[in-house]
Amino acid sequence: MYFRRGFAALLVLAGCSSSAGAGSDPPPVVEPQPDAGPNPEGDGGTPDAGPKPCTTTPAQCAAAWEQAASNQYDSLPGKPADLATFLKAVPKCSVLHNHLTGAVYAETYLGWAKTDGDCVNTTTFSVVYPSQCSAATQPVPTSGAFYDQIVRAWSMKDFVPGGAQTGRDHFFATFGKFGAVAGAHRNDTLADVVTRAASENQLYIETMFNLGKNVGTLAAKLSTTTVTAEGLPALYDALIADPTFRAQVDADVKVVDDADAAYKTELGCSGATPPAPQGPPAPPEAAGPAQRLGRT
Repeated sequence: MYFRRGFAALLVLAGCSSSAGAGSDPPPVVEPQPDAGPNPEGDGGTPDAGPKPCTTTPAQCAAAWEQAASNQYDSLPGKPADLATFLKAVPKCSVLHNHLTGAVYAETYLGWAKTDGDCVNTTTFSVVYPSQCSAATQPVPTSGAFYDQIVRAWSMKDFVPGGAQTGRDHFFATFGKFGAVAGAHRNDTLADVVTRAASENQLYIETMFNLGKNVGTLAAKLSTTTVTAEGLPALYDALIADPTFRAQVDADVKVVDDADAAYKTELGCSGATPPAPQGPPAPPEAAGPAQRLGRT
């Protein structure tokens, strides 16, 4: 069973917002400002300086800024660094189907695994806990050929279809290889995903992680065979009729709520007194919970 939790990643270049960690309070609404767009008279402006003031109607200003942004984009082919900077700053709306453990870079997982003292199997490239290190494993490297092999095994980096493994098979095999370190760093994964989203001017993420217990365990207990479309209503009725169902749901909700609080603590954004703002180029670190909790 998956719990889907939405997080509003608010891009705040000055660090954590004062509303971060405010419990059940909704995130603040940030109104778009006219000086956040491209320069309608020339090169599109910059995120810091903004465009020259627009004194016409809102619709005319919007059209001018859109055209300026289009012109700037058209000027960037052949300039990969400038194009990357431009696209990173482009406002992005929502990601509504984000699998948490698959949204963290392999290199980030390797850094955490190194700190934890984990090892990696030299044949399967699966990470294991320190107590499981053996002759079949090596300590997590920080560079070199083995490091590069792990990154490729844990991601789609450099994957070329047509070999012994299909793209689909390689993709789904990655999760089991880094699963141990991902499971040990749930709060870090949430903090990493939200921080990166904020740095890329993304406003909202609805992420999912597999609880693997409570209601899921109850469902497995009530149905030991394959669930068909025809049998789903009966399973639903059995679930909600079970006397432990409410407690199991509450336990699952607590896992999600605890994760919500913990990742903000990880970022230093919890409590009534978040860290003092820091100006650019400090990384943006601000996140608040969107009050939406769905069950699928």
